[in-house]
Amino acid sequence: MTKFRWRRTYCILLAGLLFICAAQSADKPAEVIDGDPHQKEEHNTPPEKPSPQTPLEKPSPAPANIDANGNINEPDFKVTLGPPKDEFDSKPFAPAHIDGLHTASKAAEWSSAEEEGTVASSAAQTQAVHTGPEPKEELSPALASALAKERAGKSMGEMIAIYEGIVAAEPQNAAAHYHLGVARGKSGDNVKAFAEVDTALKLSPNNPKYQCDYGLLALRNGSLEVAIMSCLAATQGASDNARYQSALGDCLLAANRVQQASAAYTRAVHLDPNNPAFIYNLGVANLHAKSPRHALELFNEAIRLKPKFSTYYCGRGLAHESLKDIKLAIMDYRAALGMNDNNAEAHYMLANLCSDPDDPTYTDRFEAVLHADRAVKLTQNRNALYLMGLARAKRVMGSYDEAATAARQAVKLDPSPENKKQLARFEQEVTEHGK
Repeated sequence: MTKFRWRRTYCILLAGLLFICAAQSADKPAEVIDGDPHQKEEHNTPPEKPSPQTPLEKPSPAPANIDANGNINEPDFKVTLGPPKDEFDSKPFAPAHIDGLHTASKAAEWSSAEEEGTVASSAAQTQAVHTGPEPKEELSPALASALAKERAGKSMGEMIAIYEGIVAAEPQNAAAHYHLGVARGKSGDNVKAFAEVDTALKLSPNNPKYQCDYGLLALRNGSLEVAIMSCLAATQGASDNARYQSALGDCLLAANRVQQASAAYTRAVHLDPNNPAFIYNLGVANLHAKSPRHALELFNEAIRLKPKFSTYYCGRGLAHESLKDIKLAIMDYRAALGMNDNNAEAHYMLANLCSDPDDPTYTDRFEAVLHADRAVKLTQNRNALYLMGLARAKRVMGSYDEAATAARQAVKLDPSPENKKQLARFEQEVTEHGK
């Protein structure tokens, strides 16, 4: 084993692709932090038989919503987390309990709205999302009007201002605080979003929708135990809601509780068996559990249900890598890029396969640098994993100085022992080959 044996480590890291961020269908009210499980279909059709020689599309402008860890806040990307623990923690969780809080007063003229979601199937037909009943929300006239404006396509910046006005006028309106929080979350302001949903939950402590999205915001902010407890409370309040089960799975997987996450995702799939996002999430959990063949079956099913979504091809490519089917992995990553050239994960993973020091079969120094650099630029130099990938690609190119520079940036963002070890090796090669 060479000092640069990284594939196994980074395959596990990339298996931590988790919850789908803020996607919203146009005909659904402004809610749901983790997005509609059926994201908007991507428009480009992948080639039936993608090959390693397929030319890249012209790069598109980099997405704007990048968090502090270099994760892209788009439905096409998922947060990258650390590897699972070898031993699973199976201790039971106590339900979250919030007491001593008052509920919002309801004006007689307010309407009671049952929030309903519809999605476009792979056949472009509309069908109901089987997530279980959502609680009714008491909507004031002003809030009902605001939700209609958001459904009509107003920007999040405009909606935040509108919701702020409603909250100022109706401070005891839990739904107004909740929707302001969701809007802030979609705009990337997770701290303020968390505070608003927290207020909504204090005003309406038994609302499972608020509990679920409070948990997902806690997950974004790194509060894993709070996230787990809140999403668990949501599932206990509405056990037949698939979205809440999947959100609980997200939190458990982030905490490396792989078996429990798999169980939660399995419940979500049983409740909504035709939902490709829930099937994909279960596949990711299986990668963590070192069951790549089962993961591959799940990714194939997700792709069958939704064949034009690039993230699913990245997951399947990672399963192929785990099974040592490198050619098939490359085909999947290229198919993903054919659908969305802004998929930083696909660029990163393709660069890795083109710069693997342990298997030079597919080494291509120019393509490695091209894809690695694209992944880094898409994440605005904020993702340590992608920066280390760029360092490896530069090393294959023979640009040792540039490799060490990229590695130093990675270590600055993530000073893990593994990253420091790789940096030391890059710096040693600078000395060995001269500047």
